[in-house]
Amino acid sequence: MFVVEIKTSAIEPGGKLFKQIYTENRSRRREFDSESEADNWADGLDAVSSRKIYLQSSNDLDDPELDAYLIGQE
Repeated sequence: MFVVEIKTSAIEPGGKLFKQIYTENRSRRREFDSESEADNWADGLDAVSSRKIYLQSSNDLDDPELDAYLIGQE
């Protein structure tokens, strides 16, 4: 399992990405079968966002169940 936490920088309030993420799942975390599946999901979100959307690996000191963050950058 590969766990991604959605950071607020990835979401434009009221924007397409906000609606897509919160329609699919109202949690700030998403679980995937693999890192590849999570990357594909992030790539699809990047295509509909005005921000650059990508996955960033979590740090060793973060929650051990967390693998990456979904980040947005203007």
